[in-house]
Amino acid sequence: MNTSHHTVRTSIALVIVALFLVAVIFLLKRDVQEPVEIPSDGALTETVTVTDERIVIAKEDALSSISVAYPRLDGFMDVAVEEKINTTIKTEAQSLVDSFLANYLEDTPPDAPGKNSISAGYEIAGPVRGYVTVLMNVSEFASGAAHPNPYTVSLTFDTTTGEKVLLADFFKPASAYLNVLSSQSRAMVMEKLGDDGDAEWIKTGTEADELNFQVAYPDTDGFHIIFNAYQVAPYVVGATEISISYSALASVLK
Repeated sequence: MNTSHHTVRTSIALVIVALFLVAVIFLLKRDVQEPVEIPSDGALTETVTVTDERIVIAKEDALSSISVAYPRLDGFMDVAVEEKINTTIKTEAQSLVDSFLANYLEDTPPDAPGKNSISAGYEIAGPVRGYVTVLMNVSEFASGAAHPNPYTVSLTFDTTTGEKVLLADFFKPASAYLNVLSSQSRAMVMEKLGDDGDAEWIKTGTEADELNFQVAYPDTDGFHIIFNAYQVAPYVVGATEISISYSALASVLK
């Protein structure tokens, strides 16, 4: 009888020890798991890691100065997609230079002070929500002008297809997305500029027109919009940037 009781107690003890070991192993496994980052929009982070190589278009002569940098992106899973994106970026960078040469050099008086110049750097946003964006930060100067003309150009690409994405592509077909962008951005710009803001200027620059949202792209903190100098405020204010939360655009976003 005592032997039987001892055997039962031993079995129970072994079961308890086994359960304890299972619990410890479970906790250890849970602790070493890689954390999954959840952005504010609730979507999982992207699996594509993008790096870049800096390329510069440069020229210097008696009349002009050109220094336009643009990236070559790599890290995409599909080589064809990567090449498609990089070809478009290169074409857009060269287009900036060609436009500058056509607009500034043809009618420049020989005695005008200062050189015509264009310079550009870049930033990369994303990948976010399946998109990556290249921001070209450009500054142009016309010989004899009072100051340079800075502006930003955005190039957003679908990381799966390599296609350049237009503003309408982010939103549901036939949705009133321009009206939503207009009302949201107008309120945010007025709040941001405060007493320095001109209500009529802001109203015009944030009307429901695609031309007013040429620099707009998805970012980690929301849908980012840049209003270039003169669009919603005087030159001295510079560019005005805002970010609209994805929840505020939920009714119109794809």
